[in-house]
Amino acid sequence: MDRFFGFITAENSDFSIFFGISPYQAAIVTKWDNSLRDWVDLISSGQMWNTLVKASFATNHLEAIVRPGQGGSGIDYIFKINGKNAYVFNGQPIIASKVGLGIAWQAMGVWYDNFEFEEIESK
Repeated sequence: MDRFFGFITAENSDFSIFFGISPYQAAIVTKWDNSLRDWVDLISSGQMWNTLVKASFATNHLEAIVRPGQGGSGIDYIFKINGKNAYVFNGQPIIASKVGLGIAWQAMGVWYDNFEFEEIESK
């Protein structure tokens, strides 16, 4: 699979997490691990095909919610595609991080609209 576009939901000197979709109706949540110098998929290849993704030139709405963990420790990542939960990772480590837009692998054109970022205060 190639031609993924989406956004970076976390990035620091140790790793970055990318959430994206492809016009081929696939989704990906992957982590660049600086110590391994490689990508580590956070979902299996069997989870990549996702019927929530509108294929080809259709418009898709992606959302990543990173919030304090419900269990009182860590943070939860909730990745939504077109308003529906696609992937959830609970109890992840709390890190200082950056976020951004991402386009992965082969060259292509994409359009981002209504990008909104809301910071979570760390204590």
